[in-house]
Amino acid sequence: MNNNYADYFSDSAFWSKVGRVIRKAGKKLIYLSLILYYTMRQGEIPPQDKLIILAALGYFIFPLDFIADVSPGIGYMDDFGALLMVYSKVAPYVTDEIKDKAKSKLSTLSGEKEPDLQTSEFEDIE
Repeated sequence: MNNNYADYFSDSAFWSKVGRVIRKAGKKLIYLSLILYYTMRQGEIPPQDKLIILAALGYFIFPLDFIADVSPGIGYMDDFGALLMVYSKVAPYVTDEIKDKAKSKLSTLSGEKEPDLQTSEFEDIE
């Protein structure tokens, strides 16, 4: 992944993108991005891993990516793939506390009291 995408990351751009696309992109992609965001914010992650999270979140935010986000049905597949690849690298730093924080924020963003993340759809990130 090109670390230049890290230049596109900012907290405000991240929260703006998440708020705009939660319904279109789906809970799984938003949950994964939240996990990476909160993992990046913790103090126990090495700088090089923080940088790859920044790059992945920057790619998610960047409006012109490999598959345009406006492409029906597949627009967020490349974003999800990039986020999942980075998640697999930084998974040892993802704590239950981070997952709980991401679930809570997803609940707030989606308007669901308790988003259902127990389906097989979430096995690879749970």
